[in-house]
Amino acid sequence: MTGLLRLSILALLALAVFLTAADRLWLADLAQHFRAQWTLLAIGCLAAALLQGRRREALAALLVGVLLGSPVLGMTIADDWGRLSGFPIAGATAAHPARPDAPAAAPARLTLVSANVYYKNRTPDEMVDALLATDADVLVLAEVIPSWKAVTQRLRARYPYRTPDRWWAGTSTVIWSRYPLHLDPAELRWLANGSVLDVTLDVQGRSLHLFGLHAPRPSTPKVLETRNGIFASLGQWTRARPMPTVMAGDFNAAPWTPALRRLIDEDGLERARPSRGWYASWPSPLGDLGIPIDHVLHTPSVKVESLQVVEIPGSDHRGLKAALAIP
Repeated sequence: MTGLLRLSILALLALAVFLTAADRLWLADLAQHFRAQWTLLAIGCLAAALLQGRRREALAALLVGVLLGSPVLGMTIADDWGRLSGFPIAGATAAHPARPDAPAAAPARLTLVSANVYYKNRTPDEMVDALLATDADVLVLAEVIPSWKAVTQRLRARYPYRTPDRWWAGTSTVIWSRYPLHLDPAELRWLANGSVLDVTLDVQGRSLHLFGLHAPRPSTPKVLETRNGIFASLGQWTRARPMPTVMAGDFNAAPWTPALRRLIDEDGLERARPSRGWYASWPSPLGDLGIPIDHVLHTPSVKVESLQVVEIPGSDHRGLKAALAIP
């Protein structure tokens, strides 16, 4: 039993070292999405070592758990501690000063739902029912397919504004809105397998820059480079337009993914989170035991009043519902 315990701790230590290459190796990037689960395994090794009275093994398991779990901690508990105390923990989201896009006026309010509805969804009618039940002002939907056109017509009565269909590999990212949206054809971003919709919403007389995206899953070195390039481009586009901005969709990246951390930290963005701090969006059958790869990011001038997880029938993702205040 002691030999198995030591082998497990060594394996987790090797994994922790391997994950440091997540920014360069696609396999390490995929593995680092499950840092929370690897950390739970380390905690299990710690408990087993303590029960056996193996102090050295317990200390080793604790250290491995810290190596694996510190980025996750930095995106949950540490963020809250940093905001409340004024002393952010290393790896947590830094407190950013207000950007010049924040006029002092009563905000307009907007409810946004972002969801990957899954191109293999066998219950599109129930999916549409769930989306309508959210009573959101804006829907950002990924993996919409042409055969759902008749079903999604039911959305038109509530959402008179939408982006045009742009199909990639048989699916599309679509934005539906109660408010007028402006889409310059030149602003329709396509990068390899990832699509980014770039629109401006007119919300009660306020302008909101909205990116709706479905980043590619980093399943090869080339796709990893493409996804990371999308995040870098998002930062460049945001800096070029100093106005209230929201990015919503399937990022195919956990919040501790290095490329996504750079987008958040270096470009002064914040990530919407529920009051309890943690949520998971994929795979949906695991509920909160899954990983958060769907996000709502925003400039500091946009205030998130609440964030909720929304169950999407037939999808392998859970959706996100964000209540926003727009300056």
